[in-house]
Amino acid sequence: MDLNEKIYWQLADTLRHVSTGIESTLLILSYITWWRRSEQGLLENNLRLDSQQGKSPAEQWDAYRQIQDMPASSIKEALFRLPSNSGALDALIKKVMELGAQGLLSHWKGDDAGFWATDRADACGMAPSLADLLLALIDQPDTPSIYTPWDISGQLTARAAGLGHEAWLEAPMTALATQILSVASTNNWQIVASDPVRAPRVIENGKLKQFSSAVAVPPMGVRYERDIADNDLFDRFTEKTSSGNVLQLQHLLAQTLGRIVVVVPNSVLFSVGAERSLRQDLVERSAIETVIALPTGLFNGTNISAAILVLNTVQPANQVRFINAADTHFHTLGPQKRTELTQLGHLLKLVRREEESSAAIDISAENIRDNDFNLEVARYVLNDVAKKLDQALEQLPLNKLGEHFEIIRARQHSTSTSGAVVREALASDIPPYGVTISATKEALFDLDSPRAQTYFLQPDDILIAVKGTIGKVGIVPNPPAAGEGGWVAGQSFAVIRSTQPARYMPQALLVYLRSEMGQTLLNRLAVGASQPTIQLSALKDLPVPAISQNEMAKVAHIVEEEFQIQQQIEQLREKQAALGAQQWAL
Repeated sequence: MDLNEKIYWQLADTLRHVSTGIESTLLILSYITWWRRSEQGLLENNLRLDSQQGKSPAEQWDAYRQIQDMPASSIKEALFRLPSNSGALDALIKKVMELGAQGLLSHWKGDDAGFWATDRADACGMAPSLADLLLALIDQPDTPSIYTPWDISGQLTARAAGLGHEAWLEAPMTALATQILSVASTNNWQIVASDPVRAPRVIENGKLKQFSSAVAVPPMGVRYERDIADNDLFDRFTEKTSSGNVLQLQHLLAQTLGRIVVVVPNSVLFSVGAERSLRQDLVERSAIETVIALPTGLFNGTNISAAILVLNTVQPANQVRFINAADTHFHTLGPQKRTELTQLGHLLKLVRREEESSAAIDISAENIRDNDFNLEVARYVLNDVAKKLDQALEQLPLNKLGEHFEIIRARQHSTSTSGAVVREALASDIPPYGVTISATKEALFDLDSPRAQTYFLQPDDILIAVKGTIGKVGIVPNPPAAGEGGWVAGQSFAVIRSTQPARYMPQALLVYLRSEMGQTLLNRLAVGASQPTIQLSALKDLPVPAISQNEMAKVAHIVEEEFQIQQQIEQLREKQAALGAQQWAL
């Protein structure tokens, strides 16, 4: 904990019984600003902070709002909530005066106050090291102005202003940022209270004001009204989507002529639909300079996996630089389980290609196109196991799984109150040796639904978990006939069905998918962190060894041997249980 944060918590302690969270933070910041105005000799004696002790909250508010250039509107409600007899404001004034007399407030910085209040329910903000990195990635010291939308914590805007840039903040909520910027010893900032996607207000001559740089951490997981694209006056949105991730990025692209540094959830890097279309557009335009994977734990209130995109709308990038900052070399776990980035200098040198590392690699647009425009860093920056896998694959003749097998998505359904009774195979039905002989969950199925027969499991179908428990694989040797009492796959599965069993035996594929090589490949295909998923298009392109019929038969026989061994184990267990069962029986 640095000195600025220690001072913050000493001040917060004076309010702990009457005010918490953002309200407490707003009061602390406003009283520090008040103290500074007093010390600068800018106030009449009756308006100085030290003259307010003993006065009621209402009287203090009346004095505060008379002070020119003080952001009064953001704290009015918080001040009037305090009980007059609590003495909290007097305690706060006393502590501010004490710290000021010690010389601790003249250069105090509250840029990260939103992050410090991490134990508060309504706290906001990011790790200071991440905010430092985002501004450093702009890497344009002569940039006159920087656009920092959605920065409600003020961390990015305050840093940009502190570096000498004119910082423009546009966000629906501006109270905290206004107070933080008022504490800063600069007037290099502008704040506009508005939603940048729904109703942008940073306008110049009837058009969006153009910035040479933008830094942003947009709110993640937001959904917008689907008619926003139709009603947009500035032609920002090429996709008819409600995805906030897409619309936010398109807004940044429209408002910036230069470099954009933006944090996005990992889903933006691999999701289908509008996200994929956006990625394709960025790659085809050579607009992506760098993708940086981040560790979790950098944001208050969430452990979402995220990444930094460095874009450039003016200067095309010949290759995309992928960097794995989620590697343990680049972060540490501090007090209160806070993640902080380390080795920022080394990271920046990797971005600028001044140094090389196994954590960074340059990838061509053609390679990204071959990977269906997937931008996940782990797809390109390989660990030791992945490198060993690639070396092993280079020694084998390979086909694609889709050349010999059909991939069928499991039936997607919600709980139904009518239909034929069927059995659903779950992950728990697949034993370690893979041969699946039961489907335990009872479900109802509409036999008249489109392609209904396709969803029923057929002999030698392979079940593969593509959601959650990635890579669990089993084969169904002899399921019941399709229809009532038949088996269907659980919704976390895909079904791999042979189109030419004589050329590629399903049993051989099962052995391969369960092998160390197969499991490593499947884990590589997984995208997402909280709910890992394998996309069916990627599964179709999975490399499988091209082996002779004799080799295939030998490999396929392993499945039968394992099943026979398991039957012997079950018989021995029954015999074991029976040995003492007749003694002292009731």
